[in-house]
Amino acid sequence: MMTPETIFGKLQQKFNENPDLSDKVKAVYQFVLTGDGGGQWWVDLLSKPGMVGKGEKTGANCVITMASEDFVGLATKEANAVKLFMSGKLKIGGDLSAAMKIQNVL
Repeated sequence: MMTPETIFGKLQQKFNENPDLSDKVKAVYQFVLTGDGGGQWWVDLLSKPGMVGKGEKTGANCVITMASEDFVGLATKEANAVKLFMSGKLKIGGDLSAAMKIQNVL
C-alpha cells in the first residue's frame, strides 16, 4: 500500500534522476497531511535537484493541507486536485500558481 512516506521517497528519487524538473517549478512546498501516515513534509524545488524532507520548512511559498489518504490518491492519479479543492478536502495557503505547478512533479 502506498503511503505519503513512500511517495515522498519516490519523489526524491525522481528529482535525482531528473534534476531539470526544478526548473519548471521554482518553489518550496510545505505539506501538512492529517490522518494515518500523515505529518509534515516539504519539497524544495528552488535548486537542482529538488529536495524532499520530513518536518517543517521555513519560507515555503505554498502550504498544502489535506488528509494523507487524499494525498496518496492525488499522487497516484486516483483523485482529482480540483475536486478535492472544491470539496474543501484540499486547502492551499500562499502562492496559488505554485500549487498548480506541483502537479507537474507529482
